[in-house]
Amino acid sequence: GRDQEKQKVISLLTNLSSSSEFIILPIYGIGGIGKTTLAQLLFSDIHFKDHEKAWVYISQIFDLNKIIGSIRSQFQKEQSQLTDTEGANVDPPTRKNMLIILDDLWENSDFKLDALKHSLKMIGNGCKVHVIVTTRDASIAQKIQTTEAYKIEPLSNEICWTIIKQIVSYEDRADKERLKDTGKEIAEKCGGVALAARALGYILRFRNFDEWVSVKDSGIWHAAS
Repeated sequence: GRDQEKQKVISLLTNLSSSSEFIILPIYGIGGIGKTTLAQLLFSDIHFKDHEKAWVYISQIFDLNKIIGSIRSQFQKEQSQLTDTEGANVDPPTRKNMLIILDDLWENSDFKLDALKHSLKMIGNGCKVHVIVTTRDASIAQKIQTTEAYKIEPLSNEICWTIIKQIVSYEDRADKERLKDTGKEIAEKCGGVALAARALGYILRFRNFDEWVSVKDSGIWHAAS
């Protein structure tokens, strides 16, 4: 359900790269909505096939030296693999543009984020550097960005229902027509959050129609709202 957004982000980066060597584009939104999934789609997209790439999962413990060290080691490994493949009698590979994903950033200190930004810029050493940062916090996105942050939108109810159907093997179920309306109502309750749809899919996976109805009518929805 994130292919259109992937293309939007690629278009944004393409337009920006014509005027800037160094871009930090944050993707922000609530937990479980699909920020990392979108980042993974970008990371593996053919558009970036000629980029040197690095992925660092940050989470709540922010360690600048580890982050930069991890990026450098990933780039060095990629360069050494390329040299090994091409053989010793060829010229050293030319420097490529770079794509760096910093996943799940929680740090909100202006000082530390400025230091991170400076260190990332130094890594480029004259090459174009595209940095995608995922974060739950709009204020963190604003602090780290060099261009306007991208707010990830909730999934449609139909996509949430598709996720649930895949996990419960809906098409193989003999009672699928009976489950359909109840399943769609449950999907609407996900609020467009991919993680909620996945969790519900696993809850419903081996349950019968009455149990699906029970989940739909559960008090948990009132507690969540």
